Amino acid sequence: MQVWVIVYGVTTREANMAKPNYQFEKRQRELEKERKKQAKALKKAPPAQPAPVNPGTVVPPEK
Repeated sequence: MQVWVIVYGVTTREANMAKPNYQFEKRQRELEKERKKQAKALKKAPPAQPAPVNPGTVVPPEK
């Protein structure tokens, strides 16, 4: 047999449930939005120019 106690219009079972953390969820959405914005900016940016090489230096081959 379950006994429900109603206090201020809320049952004890409802009072024990975890409340959603809206600030955390909002911050996560903002961070994801910022990551997408940065990824988009990197796609739009022209490719970086390699640094000029002096004729006397040896450049290792790329792998």
